[in-house]
Amino acid sequence: MVCYARIWNYEFVIANSIHYLKECPQKDVIQKLNNSIILQKFFRRHCVVARILRSFDYILFLDADVGVVNPKRRIEEFLDPDVDIIFYDRFYNWEIAAGGYLAKNTQWTQQFLNRFADYEVRLPPNSYHGSDNGALHVIQLRALFYFFAHHLSVESEEENIVLL
Repeated sequence: MVCYARIWNYEFVIANSIHYLKECPQKDVIQKLNNSIILQKFFRRHCVVARILRSFDYILFLDADVGVVNPKRRIEEFLDPDVDIIFYDRFYNWEIAAGGYLAKNTQWTQQFLNRFADYEVRLPPNSYHGSDNGALHVIQLRALFYFFAHHLSVESEEENIVLL
């Protein structure tokens, strides 16, 4: 990723969530594995992205296990000025992935990422919820619900009916 950023003159940032603990207090997911406790920082990272996003027009957030397949393609090819955040879906199961997204610096995006990060407290205990990947699906459904509820209402004689 460093080489790709250097080729296209992009700023490359590796953010350590420890530097954002006051702003991003998410405790994240604690897992027990072979009598060891592992803290997985899946939710805090989205809060950190929301903070860093304030300094840029766009951020391409990627998990550490993501690489560039075609370095001849620029990030700008994927920008849509009418879209605040772009996720990708996994080719093998169509799951919307939380490990990479292209985020535009807007108030809506920052609020979305903060709500996403704070969703950790809403996960059911002792269940397989998929951490931030699972939470992302619920959060996107909620965002779509509110969008449609506010933009696709139809007036009837008796009441305001919302189409979903």
